[in-house]
Amino acid sequence: MTWTAEAVATRARNLRSPKFGVIAEVRKLIQGVEGVVDMGYGEPNFNTPEHIREAAKRAMDEGHTHYVLPTEGLEPLRQAISRKLQAENGIVVDPATQVLVTAGVQEAINVALLALVNPGDEVIMPDPYYYVDPLGVMLAGGTPVYTHLREENDFRLDVDDVKSKITAKTKAIIYISPNCPTGSVFPREDLQALAELCAERRIFILTDEIYEKLIYDGTEHCSIASLPAAQDITISMFGFSKAYAMTGWRVGFLVASAELVRTMLEVHTQLVLCTNSIAQHAALAALEGPQDCVEDMRRDYETRRNTLVDGLNRLGFKCKRPPGSFYVYSNVTGFGMPASQLAKILAKDARVVGYPGSAFTNGDDGENYLRFAYTKDIDSVRLALERMEKVVETLPKGGEA
Repeated sequence: MTWTAEAVATRARNLRSPKFGVIAEVRKLIQGVEGVVDMGYGEPNFNTPEHIREAAKRAMDEGHTHYVLPTEGLEPLRQAISRKLQAENGIVVDPATQVLVTAGVQEAINVALLALVNPGDEVIMPDPYYYVDPLGVMLAGGTPVYTHLREENDFRLDVDDVKSKITAKTKAIIYISPNCPTGSVFPREDLQALAELCAERRIFILTDEIYEKLIYDGTEHCSIASLPAAQDITISMFGFSKAYAMTGWRVGFLVASAELVRTMLEVHTQLVLCTNSIAQHAALAALEGPQDCVEDMRRDYETRRNTLVDGLNRLGFKCKRPPGSFYVYSNVTGFGMPASQLAKILAKDARVVGYPGSAFTNGDDGENYLRFAYTKDIDSVRLALERMEKVVETLPKGGEA
């Protein structure tokens, strides 16, 4: 290692997560391979709806290609966000002082953590987790602390376990619901208990609600900031990437108390100055335009979910139909081998990609799970199942080599 490599900041060195290596090992096996059914990425296969694309084109043609000032976001967009939150989520915010438009939920998460977390602070998060969340905590100088989502509890948040993890250093809890990677949806009663606990212990709540519109079987999505106990201590983060197939536009938003937003605005301005102007006009069209496109995609995901879960269970995986997001977190213990080994076999021999649970966990139990994203069309889902069936039929009983 050269002296220049050794001289990089510790905060940057800590971002070299071994979790990315777990995924890289699988992806290396499909490099240059044709016809792969890639169910690893959480990337919608749909194109951004036409009316959103057209709004972006108009914005460019009309000269909206400059800085967005004030840097908290376009005023019409912040007003539309306020209306959406009140109508759909039961969250009442002042668009002038409590809304910040960000470069996606990813920036929102880091803005919130950098604004709240001091060196040595602890941030509780569910395990399994979205693999960049612990890195965001570490980037801010904090320490991730994990509360386990258990399969036997349908991957729900265990508030008693959260309580047991609270120390004098606990600054916040961050969670995703609907969840990545498990597909669970945290019910209202669990969030009510969490809100009361955090209010009592003076702990902030950070919620990533990027999958809020991707829910199935009549499941309710509850925004914890709609609960009175959590209103003043919650930073709620939303985006357009998943529901509107806008992952490449990099636009989202957060809402919180005016006091918190003022602080986070300073961090946001330092990081990106302002969110892309064209993306903000597209986001406004997404909120104010027809919503049938969102429902059409949601129904398509639901069909894929049903097909994938039924097929996986038939092949020897173990999983229920998850009520939210677009992931299946399947138990693979019946194959008698670690999930990372099975993932490599499926990638190499079936040309199907799923990510080992060890990419999303701090402990060893991640090797019991594979995550599949049903973000491919239904024909690709069926093809993946056909290929996997041929491969798992050849595996020695119990997975022994």
